[in-house]
Order: sequence, then structure tokens, then C-alpha cells
Amino acid sequence: MGAHCCFTYHLLSLGDDLRVLWRAETRDSAVVLVDLRGDGGRQLLMTDMSFAYEFCSFADSPAPTVVLQVQDAHVVVANSSFPEAYDRDIAWALERALEVRVDERPEIERCAVAHLVLTLLY
Repeated sequence: MGAHCCFTYHLLSLGDDLRVLWRAETRDSAVVLVDLRGDGGRQLLMTDMSFAYEFCSFADSPAPTVVLQVQDAHVVVANSSFPEAYDRDIAWALERALEVRVDERPEIERCAVAHLVLTLLY
């Protein structure tokens, strides 16, 4: 594989009882705590590294953004609640796909198209 890998994150509830709300082994993805709407709410941003090496090299592999949030003391995927979180990723992926030269290696094209499609799906 290479010299990269693995992060494990724990999200704890510090209420009356200390509880683990979420534990994730995110492979090569960092997790960042953000407030996407600027309303004081907190979301977790990470990337889905499931596609590493799937279509091309690790460096070019698609890694779509995943938005998570705490809901009823559980961490849930909230991608569809934050479509604005994908605007920049979609623009970048579209630009990358359109810039692929016809004479480039086939895996470069596959990765560029996969990144765009996966970002649109997420």
C-alpha cells in the first residue's frame, strides 16, 4: 500500500455519564469538527477512503466528503442535509474531469470521472 494509514476517532458524550457516541476507524481520513451553517450546530467532516486504489493510484483516488452529525445521541450520515458542503467539491471534480487529456493514461480518466460521479452521489 504505502506509508499512509490509519486514524481512529472517538466522539464522547460528557453528560451525566461518559459515553462513546461514535467510534470510527477512518483509514486515511482525518475528521474535522465544523459548523457548516454558522448556527452553532456541529458537524463532522471526513472523506470516504473506500475507493483508495480502486480505479488508480492512491494520490488520484476519489475520496468523497462525508458529513456526519449527532442526532438523538447517535452519529448519522447527513450528506443530504448539507448540499452546500459539496458545491466546491463538485466544481473541482467537474473541472478535473473536463481537463483530462485524451492521450493520458486510462486510469487518470477513470479516476476523474469516478470522483465527479461519487461526489454527485454523496
